[in-house]
Amino acid sequence: LAFAAGEAALVRGDAEAALVAFGRAAVLEPPQAADGRDSAALAAARGQAAFEAGLAAYRVRDYARAIDFFSAALAFVPGDDRAARHLRYARQCRDGSFRSRVQHLETGEHRA
Repeated sequence: LAFAAGEAALVRGDAEAALVAFGRAAVLEPPQAADGRDSAALAAARGQAAFEAGLAAYRVRDYARAIDFFSAALAFVPGDDRAARHLRYARQCRDGSFRSRVQHLETGEHRA
């Protein structure tokens, strides 16, 4: 239910509501396996919810929360390349290093 609410909020363009909903889905509303044995699928679903919450936080430039959610996604699904890449981006944005690395794209200057 919370995951669907997050997706609906993204469609509406409401990143803040999506952040709240995906965060709830990742932490408070894990999907339930019928037989209780599908722990890998549960971890993947929670990892996806945490990743989506990270994206929502990133879109509103809340890099500290994005870092927390991308880190959680990696805890649920170690080796998730998307989560690792976005975690790196969020850290770079928080630290200000990402902006300086891509500034030349906005100004048209070429770096060697």
